[in-house]
Amino acid sequence: MSSNQTVRRDLVIGPEDETRFIGLNTLMTRAQAERPGMVVDSFGLAIHRFQGSYYAVSPYDQVVDLATALEAAMAGASKSDVLLRLRTRCSALLATDNDPAGPIFDDVGKLYDLRSTLVHGGEMKAEKLVKLLASLTYAPTDAPFGEAFGHAVDRLRDLVRRSILARICLAGGERPLWPLGANVAVDRELAADVTRGRWRSVWHAALDGIGASFAANRPPEARSYLSSFSDTPDTSS
Repeated sequence: MSSNQTVRRDLVIGPEDETRFIGLNTLMTRAQAERPGMVVDSFGLAIHRFQGSYYAVSPYDQVVDLATALEAAMAGASKSDVLLRLRTRCSALLATDNDPAGPIFDDVGKLYDLRSTLVHGGEMKAEKLVKLLASLTYAPTDAPFGEAFGHAVDRLRDLVRRSILARICLAGGERPLWPLGANVAVDRELAADVTRGRWRSVWHAALDGIGASFAANRPPEARSYLSSFSDTPDTSS
């Protein structure tokens, strides 16, 4: 875990989670096809960067890792109009009742812009960064700067998490809707209301099939790293 982590999520694993882990492994196995000669693929990069974000030395590095993971999972091979594709695909596929398409579209844009500034050596004044962090959807209004940045990282990490799950679920089955590594007209498919709803229903149903339908939703707000485990809110309802 990164030594600079400022927000936390405590998780209690129980016997009922065993079938979920097995189910997720099955979904991943079905989604991944042999690609002879391929050294690095975008989905593998997405997983690698997502995992690496937990051990990055600073929140800035975490943003870079996670934005790269999001691009690898959702943008595809083309490098033109990457940000627009990320915003439209994430908002189309990840939207839920507790996290509508609009906030996702806005937050992906803001967080990816922050990533671009960091990667390309740009400058950003503290006042502008504080304003950006406060403008993110669901950002707490009273968090100090370090925790506010932690919440921004947490928001981006959750969007990446759900993107990876969506890709796994949409890439499985006899007739996958969005196979890993395949050239699919994703944006054309998602432009239609019926198709967009179908794609979203398919990946939600796949999670429901392993008893993990909750994983498609935005989780409860992360807590300060200084809080104790006993402060964990009741999220069972």
